[in-house]
Amino acid sequence: MHSDPWFAREMAGFPKPILHGLCTYGVSGRALVAELGGGVAANITSIAARFTSPVFPGETLTTLIWRTEPGKAVYRTEASGLAGSDGSEARVVLDDGAVEYVV
Repeated sequence: MHSDPWFAREMAGFPKPILHGLCTYGVSGRALVAELGGGVAANITSIAARFTSPVFPGETLTTLIWRTEPGKAVYRTEASGLAGSDGSEARVVLDDGAVEYVV
């Protein structure tokens, strides 16, 4: 489902292979480290989120972050730019994200 087009289509029901969920989670984590952790991964003490939609290789991921109180924030990650679309419609791929970090 992640590398074999036939398996993705016939066995998993996707039009093509999907990105590994941990890759999506890792890209989001990198954005959180850059924005909230000052580029230092050790400054992020907790990350959580709910997977809501698959990501296809080549899509653009955007992580939206809202600080809620010192050392805490919530976030959401969206995917856009799926081949065959005009790229204007982003869909949520990680939702209900929560992160704690060293201030």
